[in-house]
Amino acid sequence: MAVLTTDHLFRGTPLEVFAGVRNFQKYPSYIPMVSTIEVGPPLVPKSSALVTFKVNLVKTFYYSLHMYEEAPHRLWWDLHESNLMKKSHGSWTFEASANDQTLAHYSLDVAFKGLVPQMMIDKVTQSSLGPMMEGFQKLIDSQRSS
Repeated sequence: MAVLTTDHLFRGTPLEVFAGVRNFQKYPSYIPMVSTIEVGPPLVPKSSALVTFKVNLVKTFYYSLHMYEEAPHRLWWDLHESNLMKKSHGSWTFEASANDQTLAHYSLDVAFKGLVPQMMIDKVTQSSLGPMMEGFQKLIDSQRSS
């Protein structure tokens, strides 16, 4: 099991940041490890969508998440299915900050099927966090300018 929490300051209002993070279809263009996305209708009560990700990290794997949202302040998910993970629960929360910036709190609790060394999980999650946040800022910026 791996638990990751971090805070990141994004340029943009909470509504703009929420809209960028919520724009799942654009992830493959902006988030380096995401190769494809499929967005389907919700399968459980109160969810907003079922999103399937194909991700290339150490190996290629997929996972589907039940997405939930309270715009523009919170987005969270629970695992539907995966070929590698047995658990994925996480969230984003967004708080207004000075100068049209937003403080985003990101939390992820994930567990993998089989034996995956904790050191490997920690290394992969930590090394992908910076590029992921940079990708989200580019996505947010692209929506702000259009």
